[in-house]
Amino acid sequence: MHQSSAKYAIISTSSDMIYMSKTDYLNFRSALLSSGPLTAEYMKCPTIALLGMQYCYSSLPCSNFTSELKPLVIYLEDKKY
Repeated sequence: MHQSSAKYAIISTSSDMIYMSKTDYLNFRSALLSSGPLTAEYMKCPTIALLGMQYCYSSLPCSNFTSELKPLVIYLEDKKY
């Protein structure tokens, strides 16, 4: 299990996005893409060159990956989400 030492992140409650530091994103992306064959084939993590923004997405619903992915746990102060 990887634990981040990030001091900040933005979790949007009006969308399905989590904004994080580049180091945390690279760790997350690595774990995501190595989690299983279905995830490796259908998950894409491009970079928008002009913005320098990176993100991951899939054309398949998240429910297709639940057997391959470990739960994502986010701690904010003493609360686990």
